[in-house]
Amino acid sequence: VQLDDATGGPRVDNHLATSVEGLFACGNALHIHDLVDYASAEGETAGRSAALFALGRAEGAADDVPATVPVVAGEGVRAIVPQALSRATGPDETVSLSFRVAQALHAPRFVIEGVDGEGRARELRKAKAVVAVPAEMVQVNVAGIDVSGLSAVRVRVEGRALEPEKGSKTAPDRPSAGGGAD
Repeated sequence: VQLDDATGGPRVDNHLATSVEGLFACGNALHIHDLVDYASAEGETAGRSAALFALGRAEGAADDVPATVPVVAGEGVRAIVPQALSRATGPDETVSLSFRVAQALHAPRFVIEGVDGEGRARELRKAKAVVAVPAEMVQVNVAGIDVSGLSAVRVRVEGRALEPEKGSKTAPDRPSAGGGAD
């Protein structure tokens, strides 16, 4: 199984398929979760994907097309899951991108970009939060139809670094607020 250097877990696509055919990964085996809700949702996705594979109904890409599109951690993103998107992603599917920021940020904006075959980027989705910290996972969903035909997806974050409180050597421990789409 190919492992991801940033998460320490297996590299997966959005159906949570690993580099070993028929092997799917989810939960803390994939990457450390701070909320059980995210781990549970991944379990449902991995279970559904494994069932489709066992029934012989998992779809693959055409032989002359790469099976996956890379998902790249851009500026300000420390780690991301999945690391690839299946070319068999349906237009009605929701693709969940889970990632951690590289540093604590005030008023971050999370930017999901699609990159075409000529290297041109276009914004697919933007989300925001009050605060983002490396210890808390951020999750942004995009529609399957929006990632169709891309050569890569890049996730980056914009924002102002949190200033440490006076007398403190680290940024304050503030809870992250829920974000919304712009």
